[in-house]
Amino acid sequence: MATRAGRCQEALRYAHRAVRAAQEAGLSPGPTWYTAAVAELAGGTLEAAAGFARRGIRSSRQEGDSLYLRRLLHALGQAQVRAGDGRAGVATLRVLRDQEAEAGSSDPMIVRWRADLAAALASLGEHGEAATTLALAKAAAERLGSTPALSGYLHRAAAIVNSESGHADTAADLATAAAKHFELLRQPVEQAHALLVVAGAERRRRRYAAARQAIGEASALFRLAEARRRARGRGPPRRAGGPSPRLGQ
Repeated sequence: MATRAGRCQEALRYAHRAVRAAQEAGLSPGPTWYTAAVAELAGGTLEAAAGFARRGIRSSRQEGDSLYLRRLLHALGQAQVRAGDGRAGVATLRVLRDQEAEAGSSDPMIVRWRADLAAALASLGEHGEAATTLALAKAAAERLGSTPALSGYLHRAAAIVNSESGHADTAADLATAAAKHFELLRQPVEQAHALLVVAGAERRRRRYAAARQAIGEASALFRLAEARRRARGRGPPRRAGGPSPRLGQ
């Protein structure tokens, strides 16, 4: 997918064409709304990502499409967390958790959304549930056969959980490992998000020069990927009012 390769504007153009084509042909809109939401998350705006996800959720519920319902809930949860509304994001991802329990799915996406839920819970101070959710994500990865991509998501989530729990040294190491995983996979947007987590951990260690360097590297990757500023997020999820590393224009 173009978003994974860092061709964000290409992905957005494709996604929007796909939405129009599906509407004109009267096809099931859930998959195309999901494609558009993912493209907006990577290179567009968080508002548009959430809008596409909500429309897709409605249509998937109407059509009984449980697979895309779960994927769209994940997209919406990510958009809410990145926009700074951690409580709404956690609520959405908990709905996804309940849907997944009913389906008994073995979809590899289970690792990603559990990792995202763990990170969001940690940002809200729900450390016990965050640790349990992260452990379930790791168990799912082992069951499905862990890949470099899944390892990257797990390392990044574990970094956020550790950072929010006061273990900044471990968090910095885990986030750096996640960034390297995504670099090897040539997924610059995910690499950049991992670098923002590195920056957050370095700030907690009061290593401000290292934090600025990580933010600079993330900014460069976002620019190369043509990801708009509002889609970039602010590093790890955080409590309302808490400090966060910010990107320059």
